Amino acid sequence: MIAMVNYFTDVLSPGDQCICVFTQQEGFQRNLVLDNDGMSKSGIWKLDLIKMEEINKVIIYYRHDGINEIITGDYQGVSPTIFRDHYCINFKIKNIDQTLCDWVDFCGIDSSKIRYYP
Repeated sequence: MIAMVNYFTDVLSPGDQCICVFTQQEGFQRNLVLDNDGMSKSGIWKLDLIKMEEINKVIIYYRHDGINEIITGDYQGVSPTIFRDHYCINFKIKNIDQTLCDWVDFCGIDSSKIRYYP
């Protein structure tokens, strides 16, 4: 059952440290590859690798077809891309919800497409 969530902390458990990213598929650009049975990935992100060492959860705010999907997963590490200092975030999907909130309200930040928490 898909739940409606209002804020990114609604999908976290106590003690979770997460990265929350905004993505949408545009044309042939594939910034999100989902595999419910295995490893999913989101990229191409300029990440703070020191902050990534503490992460255990990934939250993807995925806008498509007029829907704002919230994909939550267990962080599995990063992998390099062809772009210097940019990485794909690897994760195992745990849950998919939706929100009516826009990205800024959902993450409580400006227009940046990445939020680390806490």
